[in-house]
Amino acid sequence: MPTVAFDSTWFLRRSNVSPFKALLGVSITVNDKEEFRNIYDRAIDNCFEKYGVEKKKNIYKAAHLTDQVLDKTTNLIKDFIHLVSESIREINVYYTFYPTNFTGEIITCRDSYPRPYKPEKFMNLIFNAYPHYCVWKYFKINRQLQDYNFEVDYFHGKITPAWREIQELPNLRLYFNGDQCNKLISTADLILRYINNTMPGRLGLMNLTRCLREIIGDTDLRSHFMGPRVDYLNAMAFDDYIDIDTRAYISRPIYWILWRGYTGSSEEKKVLEWNPIYNEIMTLVEEVGGCARLYEHKDIPHLLNPEMDKICIVNNMAEPYLRSIQSIAPEVEIIDFRR
Repeated sequence: MPTVAFDSTWFLRRSNVSPFKALLGVSITVNDKEEFRNIYDRAIDNCFEKYGVEKKKNIYKAAHLTDQVLDKTTNLIKDFIHLVSESIREINVYYTFYPTNFTGEIITCRDSYPRPYKPEKFMNLIFNAYPHYCVWKYFKINRQLQDYNFEVDYFHGKITPAWREIQELPNLRLYFNGDQCNKLISTADLILRYINNTMPGRLGLMNLTRCLREIIGDTDLRSHFMGPRVDYLNAMAFDDYIDIDTRAYISRPIYWILWRGYTGSSEEKKVLEWNPIYNEIMTLVEEVGGCARLYEHKDIPHLLNPEMDKICIVNNMAEPYLRSIQSIAPEVEIIDFRR
């Protein structure tokens, strides 16, 4: 069964004259996921060897790649996309912005009554939910493909008409940290970064073709502007100020990473992501088709599935977290990664 993988980000062009900001998503469609996983491994190995850089991860998201290889990032991603493109059947690019001369205020529902938002504020509100709009658009023009596997980087947001159309897809799966534990989502993320780094001018099929055609060869490339048209606005504006319940769609097992730093700062968490143990966990997660999430107190009561999920304890300072989980789910499997 073919698989379609989705990821999204901001598209940014900074300028003293006219800075430009848009929502940007990419999906890739492959006929054989298992074959693609092997091709991904060979391509990553080839690229790191070519640029004389040590490979520290088996699956790379764009931000990690940039942190490690710096000015080599764009060329390395270019070579990677070229190597995997023959196994990609189709690349779809989705983007949203609202020209001020076409769009006034966008009406949404908030606390049971309509509320207008300026376009830039609306884009900020829907940023974390953008992958589901991309799934909706793909499904809207490919309804005969509803039995495909849809693998999507985790999103959250309010209930929208777009969500109501896709929530019955039989094979819709969401992945926490998908760009670190799913090779298809990682590839979509790397394509997003390449577009951001090299796009000549504004978003549009002509410029996307100039950006990608040389490296993707005959792979089908399509673009979708989900802008100020009424049908897009009606589908994308949330009509109920209640969060989408994504729990039934999360790919299991979730490997919960129990780690506690000395300061609790976000910078300290970034160091964890370069720990070889972290890479080991992500590799294991990818092999079983699950996803991974750093432990947070508030998530456990509602998201933990003791029969399927795994608890990965990374350091001794996280021992209190482990005892807390075992107090409510004594049967959950524990994997001890402490060295």
